[in-house]
Amino acid sequence: MATIRAVLIALGYGDGKSVIDRLISTGVSSDDKVLIAIPKPVEVGVARAVDDVKSFMRSRGLGEPTLIEIPQDPIEGISQVIDVLDKLRTSELLIDLSLGSSYLATYIILALLMVGHSASIFIKFRNDNEVIIPPLIFRITLDALSRPLYELLELIISKPGMTYEEITLRTGLKERVVRTLISELDRLGLVYRRGRAAGIYPSKWAQLIIKAMRTRLKR
Repeated sequence: MATIRAVLIALGYGDGKSVIDRLISTGVSSDDKVLIAIPKPVEVGVARAVDDVKSFMRSRGLGEPTLIEIPQDPIEGISQVIDVLDKLRTSELLIDLSLGSSYLATYIILALLMVGHSASIFIKFRNDNEVIIPPLIFRITLDALSRPLYELLELIISKPGMTYEEITLRTGLKERVVRTLISELDRLGLVYRRGRAAGIYPSKWAQLIIKAMRTRLKR
């Protein structure tokens, strides 16, 4: 069964153009679910932006977005987001927090962590630079690396480019075990293979994960 994709955009200020730009950049189609989280009560500027997004989506045959009004009360607000995520648990989730007020963004992140749903997080800054937080951050946050994976990732970070054979010699593990562990790190997005010798290299997020794991293990 194909994975359903959902695009959740936090809209606490700004105009509809920024939301429309995000929908276009993600290649949203009629098969995707589009949800817009807005503050409750709804401000005039936000309501106007939502109307612009609705007009755009209708003109592209995309239907209408689902509006989620998030109250400022933390219990009610986070609960509201959890209800939404419960309906999206089988979906690939993309979330744009660029236009979200601070409480909208906070409630969405907390709800994600509480229910164990991973997502790609998009944040665009006023200078038009953008960062994307990949789903692996949520997966590692919720399920810490096992000791064997942690130790192997530390080794790969300390000596990037090692082959399966070199890792086997350095760790004393059987090659079958090494290949299984590296496959898991690869699945998590923490390592990749490169070059004629298919050396194993850490991803750009690997160092951050190791730092977090070291702190977690000290507790």
